[in-house]
Amino acid sequence: MTEGQTNSKPLEILVVEDDKAVRSIFSEIISMTGANVTSAEDGADALAHYFARLKEGKPYDAVITDLVMPKIDGAIVTQVVKLVSPYTQVIVITGDEHNSQYRGLSERLVSAKPDGILQKPIEAEDLTFVVDRINFVKEKRDIEPTYMPEPALYKRAA
Repeated sequence: MTEGQTNSKPLEILVVEDDKAVRSIFSEIISMTGANVTSAEDGADALAHYFARLKEGKPYDAVITDLVMPKIDGAIVTQVVKLVSPYTQVIVITGDEHNSQYRGLSERLVSAKPDGILQKPIEAEDLTFVVDRINFVKEKRDIEPTYMPEPALYKRAA
């Protein structure tokens, strides 16, 4: 559990990343904060996990998803999750903003309204900070159920 994590119930976080090694590292770092992590290899896998948990009445507190992925990209994952459950926090991981594929997706991403955008390269502290913020928002919603923070851009200063 991170310093800011005071909920007695651990966060439930879905990590979506098509690169197996990166997915494993992200999942391990997030698990070290005390959160329960489920990982998915692409958007289709993520939505299957998401709807299965929703059907069980155990929704995820947050989805942390890569933007550029095969099958279903992170913009669609964000759009679907926010449409079905506006209070599920969605953080999108972005890469090379000069990539033409990224530019097209970024326009769709803005309309999908993620709760935050985390730009690569990502350090362990970046993920820990994001998990702390997810927990903060969850705690705030325990008091004020309709609390909606402004979206955050997580970018390491150069």
